[in-house]
Amino acid sequence: MLKKFMKIKKGSQSVQENKSKKEYGVLKMCRKCYAFQYENGWHFEKPAHLLERDPNEEVTVQFSQCSACVEEALAMYDMEYV
Repeated sequence: MLKKFMKIKKGSQSVQENKSKKEYGVLKMCRKCYAFQYENGWHFEKPAHLLERDPNEEVTVQFSQCSACVEEALAMYDMEYV
């Protein structure tokens, strides 16, 4: 009987973990200027849902380059050949 309750408890925890991953997805961060991408744009402030979470909780982060860093790299590349 105790095992049955433990399975139910574990099942509810995994549902909550999956829900939080689906709800927030993967956090994108610029590898050059450390800006975060959320709400269809790049921001230097942390998202509100990260500030509310436990600091020891793991968050999946995907690194890419923001549009400003890409434009800066292209401008530097164009200036070398002029």
